[in-house]
Amino acid sequence: MISLWREHRRRGPQFWEVLSAGLFVWLLWFLGEATAQGALLPDDPQDPVLAEVLQASQRGDYPTALRLLDQHLRFLRDSQARISLLFYKGEIARSFGDYETASAAYAEIERLCESPQSSDALLAQVRRAEILTFQERYAEALALYDRVQQGAASQEGGLYRQLAESRSAQLRALLERLRRRQESRDPRELAHLTFEIAKLYEDLEVFDRAVREYRDFILQNPDDDRAAEAQYAIGRAFVRQGRHQEAATAFGWVVQQYVASGWDALALFQLGKLALIREDFSQALELFDRLLRERPTFYKIPAVLYLRGYAYERMGELHLAARAYREFLDRALKPRAPGLLLSDLIGRTEKDFAALEAALEAKVLELERRYPDRLLRRAQEAFDRGRYAEAVAMLRRLIAEYPDGDPAQEAERLLRRAEPLAEIGWAIQTARSTQDLRTRARAYFHAASLYEDSLKDPDRALMFYEEVVRLGDAAPEWSARALYAMGRIYSQRNNGVERALALFQEIVSRSPDPQVTAKAWYAIGRLYAQRRRAEEALNAFAAVLQVPETPAYLLNGYQDSTADAAAFQMARVQYELRQQPLQAIQLLRDFIRTRPRSPRLAAVWLYLSRIYEATGDRELATDALQQAVRLASESVVQLQWIRSEFSEYAHMEAEPLFDLLHRRLSRLRGVAPAPDR
Repeated sequence: MISLWREHRRRGPQFWEVLSAGLFVWLLWFLGEATAQGALLPDDPQDPVLAEVLQASQRGDYPTALRLLDQHLRFLRDSQARISLLFYKGEIARSFGDYETASAAYAEIERLCESPQSSDALLAQVRRAEILTFQERYAEALALYDRVQQGAASQEGGLYRQLAESRSAQLRALLERLRRRQESRDPRELAHLTFEIAKLYEDLEVFDRAVREYRDFILQNPDDDRAAEAQYAIGRAFVRQGRHQEAATAFGWVVQQYVASGWDALALFQLGKLALIREDFSQALELFDRLLRERPTFYKIPAVLYLRGYAYERMGELHLAARAYREFLDRALKPRAPGLLLSDLIGRTEKDFAALEAALEAKVLELERRYPDRLLRRAQEAFDRGRYAEAVAMLRRLIAEYPDGDPAQEAERLLRRAEPLAEIGWAIQTARSTQDLRTRARAYFHAASLYEDSLKDPDRALMFYEEVVRLGDAAPEWSARALYAMGRIYSQRNNGVERALALFQEIVSRSPDPQVTAKAWYAIGRLYAQRRRAEEALNAFAAVLQVPETPAYLLNGYQDSTADAAAFQMARVQYELRQQPLQAIQLLRDFIRTRPRSPRLAAVWLYLSRIYEATGDRELATDALQQAVRLASESVVQLQWIRSEFSEYAHMEAEPLFDLLHRRLSRLRGVAPAPDR
């Protein structure tokens, strides 16, 4: 990050004009994250005064660092040099919590800048807005972010405008949720709002307040599924503040209290990294080996492979380090494994994957001899004996080290079955060994989901879903989810519709989770609609609209919910089953009026166009189709929901689908369409 700052100072505004969107995240880090060591001073400053400032900052002597900076500024007349030094002063003051001094430094930068639209002035304003946020002076912070957005009209200020827009939106969302929490009396809504408030504080980097909100959430909602995520977020906030011991305590609590939550694996990973930072390499290896042994499908396994090599190297076990690095190179770095981040790899200074690959290739001097055919046989034997985790480890090694040839292809085929079976084995072991019934339900549900989704074995999935249902009132939310999954499986069988309806009815009679209740009512409606029982379908869809749901937030500000889908289906039932086009049109018009952020607007307009055409009103049909095409052209979300709501378009690519819609539009206008391609 320091090198980016140096380049900014050397090249001036034109440097920022060529920054790609990918550097926006980097800029967020630069603008938002104070280091534990102090400000963004040069690594090896040539000026002896700045060198003393850096040393004082690193040893935590803030008064000395500030005095030296002020002394240097007193005799500095060049405005650009003063701006650079004032940024250093602001960063040091901010990192030590002296917000008044930092804010004054940034305000002085604004006065020195010739243009309020320069990158220096915009950066200083963003910094002041962040400080106002820390001080809970939200109205002033929002006003300053608005100034940045208005002033960042040039290409030079584009990144600052994006940052200001993002931070302003986060801050407004925070204020809106704080207001709603103050007014709400519903315990479920209060829990949801507290969690969202904590997350927004964390996004705004007000870490102390975020930790306090997360702790309040856990204290007030200990059985909520998000309690594990909240505890993990506390550790993450401590890491970002450089408070490593407190972070380790927070992550350790996740591992102990939230087994099988998914967050326990992430917490183990972070504990391993913290052990490396304090140079406890044996402890780090124990943690990483535990992840490899117990969670072989964990998505950060590529980074674990590298960090094991780093630990062995620091311990002097060079042969084991070479083997671990080679495994990392072949399995993760060369194929650029999804989720692999340079920030996870402690001890690296390379700026990109290519440089890292070259450095590690040079480091690995010899490779252990391995025989792919023999390794495959051993993996097959382990698989046949039910030792799936062992089989997974060997198959992954084979594929990583010998990616070409028949053994690797056979290993990939076997791995597709071994990985979910290894995860299932871990989940079943967890369920059988724990005394906590909610943990048992969660683990059994995870096993059932893997059988259903990964292994395509619905019968075995039903067995484990039934285990969850048997726990009943001990884990009501998991029981409801299991009933819903069972109903979904039965509804896909020719003779299972009645059984599915009974399961969905059981959910709506006793589920504590409004999300699952809404989905169950919707599934009931779809089943009745498929059986052409219009009145029952309409009643079920109407019941969905009465359930208080939390919407899902999509791209471009769209919001999806089960109620949204049900409202559309009610119109389809009126038209397709009851042959009531006027009622269907009224429902669709109400949908458009009351759901302006629905991802189905294009689909609704398209369906409305069909009804208008069928009733002979070509002008309204044309207008409706134009609206559908416009929305689908503007947003991939709208185009996606056209595909999902109309089975005939489900597998069409964007271009042929638009061609089809435009040909229909031409026909409605009375213009001969172009020939089909």
